[in-house]
Amino acid sequence: MKKIASIFILSLLTFGIQAQTNATQGAGGNWQPVTVTTGGANTLNGVEVNYLLGDNVVIIKLVNHTTSAVKATWNDGILTKNGQSLTGNNTPESVTIAPKIRVSDDDGNTVQVTIKLSDFHTKAADFKNFIVSNFDVIATN
Repeated sequence: MKKIASIFILSLLTFGIQAQTNATQGAGGNWQPVTVTTGGANTLNGVEVNYLLGDNVVIIKLVNHTTSAVKATWNDGILTKNGQSLTGNNTPESVTIAPKIRVSDDDGNTVQVTIKLSDFHTKAADFKNFIVSNFDVIATN
């Protein structure tokens, strides 16, 4: 009985480690820039914006490269493979991001927001690009 329990626990641990490894690989995956300026840049007022397509979600990563806390606001959008521009419920997204204090990803200057593709009545197979409108960044200090 102890042998069966040990094998079961070892199996759970192995599954958990594999699931964590898969999640980490997905989270570090192929980040794409989000155009936030008319010139096509993915940085506005020191805030860099990128996205990653997940399983029926879009993960948006905002990085504050300034020395002040900022508030970023925008409206979400999805561009489909057939050229449709889809908007969600048109409620602006808003996040406050701490100032950059040292060069690393764990210093509190990175914020991630998850958007469900179902909110746009689409799925990952039809997804082409994540787009934003009315992107703005203001200092909060």
